[in-house]
Amino acid sequence: MSSKTKKMISGILSATLMISISPTVSYGWQTENDTMGYTEEITEEPAWIEVDGIEGGRIKFDKETGTIMGAEDSITIANIPSYINGTAVTTIADQAFCYCENLTQVTIPVGVTTIGGDAFSNCIRLTTLELPDGLTTIGEEAFWNCHSLTKIDIPSSVTEIGYSAFRHCDSLVSLVLPDGITNIEWATFTNCLDLVAITIPASVTSIEHHAFWFCDSLTDIYFGGTKEQWDAIEIIEKWGKEGFSNPSTDEDYWDKLSSIEQAIPDDVTIHYGSTTSPDIAAPLNKRWITVDGIEGGQIRFDYATGTIIDAEDDVKIAHIPRVINDVEVKAIGNYVFNRRLTEVTIPDSVTSIGAKAFSYCSSLTEVTIPASVGDISINPVVNCKNLVAINVATDNEHYTDIDGVLFNKDVTQTISYPSKKNTST
Repeated sequence: MSSKTKKMISGILSATLMISISPTVSYGWQTENDTMGYTEEITEEPAWIEVDGIEGGRIKFDKETGTIMGAEDSITIANIPSYINGTAVTTIADQAFCYCENLTQVTIPVGVTTIGGDAFSNCIRLTTLELPDGLTTIGEEAFWNCHSLTKIDIPSSVTEIGYSAFRHCDSLVSLVLPDGITNIEWATFTNCLDLVAITIPASVTSIEHHAFWFCDSLTDIYFGGTKEQWDAIEIIEKWGKEGFSNPSTDEDYWDKLSSIEQAIPDDVTIHYGSTTSPDIAAPLNKRWITVDGIEGGQIRFDYATGTIIDAEDDVKIAHIPRVINDVEVKAIGNYVFNRRLTEVTIPDSVTSIGAKAFSYCSSLTEVTIPASVGDISINPVVNCKNLVAINVATDNEHYTDIDGVLFNKDVTQTISYPSKKNTST
């Protein structure tokens, strides 16, 4: 069950309980026939309003609390003002900008102290984020799956960062945690695949399990304290936000790793007495780029090998060009295109196609392999339920197709069978 769904159910149950135990209905006005000695108050939900600095859609703003409650998912830029209709903005509510998938730029003003849980989760195109001095709390999963963010400057005023706050920020390269943070919570940086370096202040006294899980690029930690202080950090055994037990059936699971390895990869270099980490730029092949012919989202391209290594889930059409930024496209990597892809054209510059390069593309009906391709991994197209045919150029020297089924040239090995094809024929 998603975090969003759980919160909705929790809210409904809380409201139901309050109604059942209280004789009072609160609505904002007093009835003329108040014979029972209580007032009824109407609390209206904030209306959708247009605000200068917020482009592409409207928001809901609670003037009583100074809280941005919600945002239309069409919003593209959110340069939030310090005041809205004369009221100071102090809080970004839980889920306020959740799933604003077109949002690219956010500036949060001085005066905001709290960013709620899931506030900007799944803002997959968010590339620019400015957080204010005076901010104290970044909620749970606040920036979960903001995978276009390469840099986040966390203000020195922040003292609390919730679990999974930056989970799946897989373009984030480096980060400095401010002095005042005492605990790094569960899965805070899980799946930050491109995270190379992080600065951890001496104020940190505990790190929860899986804080840096699947941070495969992490090589350096710059710790503000001494080796003795680092060794004294408590590693908290935890699996999930509620601390439920490890689901592994192996009872000795925890005993097979040292405590520190369960929170931080064991091949990371610790630099003691360091308060800042070097300014590390994202390598070219780590950056999300927009390419003509690829519609609906961005891709990542390894310029050194000419390989498309990743694509956003929202990519719908991929007419792949022969050349990207003056580099010839030679390969499509593993697990690149999925979900929403409906149409693909592979150029005759491509020589290699990786495993499951096209997976779960439920609207994809046909793929054509050009003559240039000489290396295809087993099952390059999988779980594309409406795929009818994988066609191969007749002059391809390595592969062929028979009635839309992909074989090696000698037809001694089946490489890939379209999901929708009638297996009885």
